[in-house]
Amino acid sequence: MTDSDRSNRSHFADRLWPPRRTPLLVTAGLLALVGMAVAAVILIDQLSRTAVPDLVGVARAEAVSAVKDAELVYEPDGELSDAVCTTDPPLSDYCEVTGQSLEPLDRVRRGTTVTLVLKVKEVSLPDFTGVSFDEAVSLAQELHLR
Repeated sequence: MTDSDRSNRSHFADRLWPPRRTPLLVTAGLLALVGMAVAAVILIDQLSRTAVPDLVGVARAEAVSAVKDAELVYEPDGELSDAVCTTDPPLSDYCEVTGQSLEPLDRVRRGTTVTLVLKVKEVSLPDFTGVSFDEAVSLAQELHLR
């Protein structure tokens, strides 16, 4: 074997060994960057969400306040919600949430609308038999009765 053959073989071997790692490293780096970008988008999306409060069994005024505190939008369901169940006492104390459109503790985007189903609680009235008129009026006012 001549020196020129060895030199050609050596030059050929240098091109094959060590293997070229640059394309592999560039590809791995790009995949890592894409993975970090996707993780950042998911994290930012989760941080921008809020938990839906459990409102079933809660008085209307308290439920509306909890919806606003969670940065959600309240929407009444039906006539009962606004006509009878106001947010002002005394009627707000006698209306309770019986259902809601979003599952409690689900994480939703802020500004999502929550529809609340309301009903008037059954209230026991005191027995005014044998009570003077002034005492009956006073007791009725304490109970927010009209």
